[in-house]
Amino acid sequence: MIFKSVPIISMEREKILKYYTLLLDGMDMLSGKSEFYANGSVKRLVLDAAKIGEHHIFLLDDRRFRNPFVSLEVMESLLRRNVTGIIWTEVEVE
Repeated sequence: MIFKSVPIISMEREKILKYYTLLLDGMDMLSGKSEFYANGSVKRLVLDAAKIGEHHIFLLDDRRFRNPFVSLEVMESLLRRNVTGIIWTEVEVE
C-alpha cells in the first residue's frame, strides 16, 4: 500500500498530530445488483466479491463514492489499534 504522512498542527492544543492517508487507484468493484435513483444517487450499493478478490482496501472508480472500502479484517485490525476519525458503514457484498 502506498500512503502519505500528513502532519496536522493544532495551535490551540500546541500539538502536532500525525495522520496517514492512503493513495489508492479507483477500481470497478460494483455489482450489477447495485441500484440507483433517476438522479444518480445510490439506492442500494452492492459490491461484487469476485471483483474484490484479495483486495482488502480499495476505492471505487465512481465519483459518487469518495471514501475507501475496507474488508472486515482491516476494520477489526484498525479497531484494535484505537484509530480515530473513521465512521464505519456496512456494505452489501454478493
